[in-house]
Amino acid sequence: MLELIFQGFAEWAYELVLECWEYFSTALLDIMSMDYAYMKSHVPVMDDIIQVLMAVGWALLIGNLVFQALKSMMSGLGFEGEDPKLLFTR
Repeated sequence: MLELIFQGFAEWAYELVLECWEYFSTALLDIMSMDYAYMKSHVPVMDDIIQVLMAVGWALLIGNLVFQALKSMMSGLGFEGEDPKLLFTR
């Protein structure tokens, strides 16, 4: 009898998690499918946020390129690095 109660509770908790996941994924898809003009008109800092994200992305890309290039230059000291041509084409 007690096993059936625990099994029912586990099934209820599993269904609750699935419903929450479905709700959040639907909300996220609704947000991601919005038109940029709508977001721009209702969130005035959207342009600044996009510029910051682009700057961070470029900084990470260039920083990784420099780091890997320095690792390649120090390969004689025991460090292993990737080929700079391959890194740049990525």
